[in-house]
Amino acid sequence: MTTDTHNANAAEIRIWEVSDCEWFAGAGDAAAILAAYMDHTGLDEDEATSDGQYPRLLTDAELDGMTYTYTDEDELPTEQATFRTALERAIANGEATEAPSLFATTEF
Repeated sequence: MTTDTHNANAAEIRIWEVSDCEWFAGAGDAAAILAAYMDHTGLDEDEATSDGQYPRLLTDAELDGMTYTYTDEDELPTEQATFRTALERAIANGEATEAPSLFATTEF
């Protein structure tokens, strides 16, 4: 894979709000994100979309304003970054890929 291809693929990976406490990252449209979220949670479409409210692509302002908290193995906070920075790190580390998956949650 060339750097140009990697950068093009990375540019397609975006963060979507899928509930009031969960965000998914991945390439694709709202339907692809919704399908992955439904598979992850076992919810049906009505439950997963909350009357059409989700999934919702985060805005640039949200990416730069929302805080991602890194934790250690005991779930203690170790570092914070913006969602944009956390996504960039996850892409660089191979943790965020084109396949939609859980990016962040307030529940654990």
